[in-house]
Amino acid sequence: MSLPPFAALRAFLAAATHDRYRDAAESLGLTESAISHQVRRLEDFLRTPLIDRSGRRPKLTDTGRRYLEQIEPAMRQIQAATEALMPADGGSTVRMTLPPSLAATWLIPRLGAFEREYPEINLQLNTTTRVIDMRRDQMDFAIRYGKGAWPDVEAAFLLEEAAMPVCAPGFATGLSGGFRPTGFETCG
Repeated sequence: MSLPPFAALRAFLAAATHDRYRDAAESLGLTESAISHQVRRLEDFLRTPLIDRSGRRPKLTDTGRRYLEQIEPAMRQIQAATEALMPADGGSTVRMTLPPSLAATWLIPRLGAFEREYPEINLQLNTTTRVIDMRRDQMDFAIRYGKGAWPDVEAAFLLEEAAMPVCAPGFATGLSGGFRPTGFETCG
């Protein structure tokens, strides 16, 4: 059986799902150097580059993106199978996915109250802008933007969102024609 080193897979998954090696390292309790070495170890094993390091921040190559799409569900299955075998801590684990912006501005400020009211629930968050396959990725809940017409899920309206343009003071008055979007007040 030709399998890559598991530590290298974990490092690649962390590097591929975080914007910076520093964040990937923190998520695994490693150093940035360890993440980099493990990713190189995987690239050596596969004999192909997975991450393009030529820019300011590392980013996935096309091959790396395809590889991530294949291994990410398998890694989540391994995680879920492992958690299912571990002794129960007396609580329930609920897995939820939502966009990072909504997590930061709406959910996280409410987590303290939720944890006080439901201390037996272990909430695991997966923040992503991708619409993931909930069954494949073993998610219990998802909060998504849209009209709720997603296949194979039961959707319920959660909240309305208000959006408005904003600009620096004086910017709108400096535009030729006096830019004034209908239904909005001008800036400044």
